[in-house]
Amino acid sequence: MVDNAAEYNRKPVEVREVIGIMFVVILLQTAILLSWQLIDPLQWQREVLLEDSDGFAIQSVGSCHSESVTVFVVPFVAVNVASLGYALWLCYLTRFVPSDFAEGKWIAISVVSTFQILLLAIPIIIIAQDDPTSSYFVRAGVVFLMG
Repeated sequence: MVDNAAEYNRKPVEVREVIGIMFVVILLQTAILLSWQLIDPLQWQREVLLEDSDGFAIQSVGSCHSESVTVFVVPFVAVNVASLGYALWLCYLTRFVPSDFAEGKWIAISVVSTFQILLLAIPIIIIAQDDPTSSYFVRAGVVFLMG
């Protein structure tokens, strides 16, 4: 195995390169979220579902709303999906590096698992959005599985 090491091309990854990539991704996410907060912040709205005879609310539902959610959510999701895609691409490039020297295989498995969770969770969240209990359970399950 040591004799084969001479055939490999070495390309060290500098700390500056990794920090640069992380800085760009975090900067993009911060810019999107900050502009959302400054331009069209989420507002809490409560809807009364059931009142008693005196007009007091017995049952109500509340949630946060914004007029232009898709304008900010779509770029935010795109940045995160692009980051995961880039991570998968890097894992693909390093697929032939022996596992003694790299963790690319396990990172790739983790990223693919994240994609699978998102592919299953997004439609289920959309289906369960009208029932608060189901919606909460699905969202909590997604957070648990992603962690």
